[in-house]
Amino acid sequence: MRLDLRATAPQATRLESTFTIDSGADLANPPQPGSPEIVSGNNAADLTAGTEADLDGPGTPGGAGYARVNARALAVGPSTTTTLDLVEIVDAGSGRCSINGTAVPAG
Repeated sequence: MRLDLRATAPQATRLESTFTIDSGADLANPPQPGSPEIVSGNNAADLTAGTEADLDGPGTPGGAGYARVNARALAVGPSTTTTLDLVEIVDAGSGRCSINGTAVPAG
């Protein structure tokens, strides 16, 4: 089970993010710090104005259990900068995916 994200920027935009992904058999009992089921990293992508970009997304291990992403991103274009905070959950046990977050123009 997967939840892929796509984005279309109104202008050429650089998207840079830092993220943590945890996954396991039971969403109510997440892995503890130091577990190999927790992965953190950074990534970046250049978004072309008006073109849909596939940003990929989390999937459950072997199609079972759950995967959760907690990310913070910065979208920088020629005339605007936006910060994004995002949480994605893919739960194969319930057969549901969810996204929650905020996007705020930087001041």
